[in-house]
Amino acid sequence: MTHSDRLAAFVALGQYLRQLPADIIAGLAAQARNRNAWFDLPNVTLAVHSVADMLQEEPLRRWSARYRAEPDTPAR
Repeated sequence: MTHSDRLAAFVALGQYLRQLPADIIAGLAAQARNRNAWFDLPNVTLAVHSVADMLQEEPLRRWSARYRAEPDTPAR
């Protein structure tokens, strides 16, 4: 998987998260709340939307530009 492929995958994930219907987020929040009471609907909604905001193409490109895109030698 190339750097461009990884970037596109993260951008697609961000788009998917932005389009999650409220009832799906509510279901996820209910599951999370069963394990930890801090994960109520407002906190889970905020978390999902915040992660989606971080996964926008231009901010990801700026952030990833600071790092070498591909290793010098492939991992074995």
